[in-house]
Amino acid sequence: MNKFSISEITVGVMGTLFVDGVSALLDTTLIGAAIMPVVQSFATWYIGRWVKSKGGTTTFLREVVKYASNLLPWIPTTFLTFVVVVIMQNRGVSEPTLSTAEATL
Repeated sequence: MNKFSISEITVGVMGTLFVDGVSALLDTTLIGAAIMPVVQSFATWYIGRWVKSKGGTTTFLREVVKYASNLLPWIPTTFLTFVVVVIMQNRGVSEPTLSTAEATL
C-alpha cells in the first residue's frame, strides 16, 4: 500500500476545497442544489479511484455514505472525505472483513 506524498495531499486538498467552495456558493440557488451533488459525486468517485491506484480498498457501505454525504448543503464533504481517506491510507488502516468480525465475537 503506497502512502500519499505531501505534494499529492496538497493538490488533493486544493482541488477538493475548490469543488466544495463552488458548491457552497452555488448551494444558495436551486441551480447549485441540482448541479453540485453531481459534481461532488464525480470528485468523490475520483478520490476513490486515486486511493485504489495507491493500493487502498473500500467497502460498499463506506461508498454509500460518501456519496450520500454529497447531498448535504454548505458542508465541505468532498474535502472531509479526502482528508479521512488520506489519513486512513497513510496510517495503513485496513477495512474490517467478515472473518475479523467473526473472530471478535
